Amino acid sequence: MSDSVNKVLNMVPTADGTMTLRDKITGELYHNSKGAFFESMESYVLPARLEDIIQRRKGDANGEGKSVIRMIDACFGMGYNTFALWHHILSKPHLPIDQVDVVAIELDTALLATLPDILEQECFKIILDELKDANGQSLAQNLRAFMKLGLPTQSMKFSYQSVGGPTFNLHLIFDDLRVQAAALAANEPGQFDLIFHDPFSPSKLPHLWTIELFDCYFKLLRSDSGRLLTYCAASAVRGGLKHSGFSIYRTRDVGVKKGGTLAVRGDNDVLIEDLIYPLRPEEVEKLDTITGIPYRDPELSSTRKDVLRRRLDEQNERKSQNK
Repeated sequence: MSDSVNKVLNMVPTADGTMTLRDKITGELYHNSKGAFFESMESYVLPARLEDIIQRRKGDANGEGKSVIRMIDACFGMGYNTFALWHHILSKPHLPIDQVDVVAIELDTALLATLPDILEQECFKIILDELKDANGQSLAQNLRAFMKLGLPTQSMKFSYQSVGGPTFNLHLIFDDLRVQAAALAANEPGQFDLIFHDPFSPSKLPHLWTIELFDCYFKLLRSDSGRLLTYCAASAVRGGLKHSGFSIYRTRDVGVKKGGTLAVRGDNDVLIEDLIYPLRPEEVEKLDTITGIPYRDPELSSTRKDVLRRRLDEQNERKSQNK
């Protein structure tokens, strides 16, 4: 990790040897202290079960005869979730995937400075070695060159071809997640296989954990195979996902965290021992209590304070009804 990036952005080592960042506003780490790469694999990539997605999809190939995996990386941050997915696919050459398209949404442009260093860690060596653009450049090289130019960063597109394997396309958008999710839901409904949802915690950013945002996600995901993954297991979040039409499962524990959440379109049987579990009885019960009352943002434009107030009002109303 370069000293300049480490000093300016407050980088922190994690238990698996990879680096994360402590956010100056929320005070939260971007990743589990057990390991940044470890969390991306355990909470997102492995429970996504790409093999199962490919098997479930109806009419898998697109108009060009290609098998394409399309993903939204919501709150892209330091890129670990996308890069871990790429690492996994490159490490599994038997997967029948011809193309991987990622739409990555992030608000903080300052995080661009971390991406080359993150990619140059040992865990992502296969990405640097195998993914090159038409000019033979890696993503890390292109990002460093881009930073030197100081060009506008509202939207950036990259395309890389692996050696004898899939094409990897990355569309990086710097904007409010809510704005982009609503636009994508209107323009590309049912076109995505995966959503990795990874904002800071609901207590810090409740406006990024609302029913209305989850409604957008439900529209965006394919009805036969679409699934959403998040590290969060809060009852309010699971309650919101359930309200939006998802079936809810628990992923395995990561460090001190008691498992994340897998949300799928429909009631598909996706249970896999030691990877994906049904909710515990007490977790199911909480969904029907005031704890499970979700966050709401009717116009997808509310402030943090308004979202919290709206939920508190609904909780107080429920309490009065139960007296």
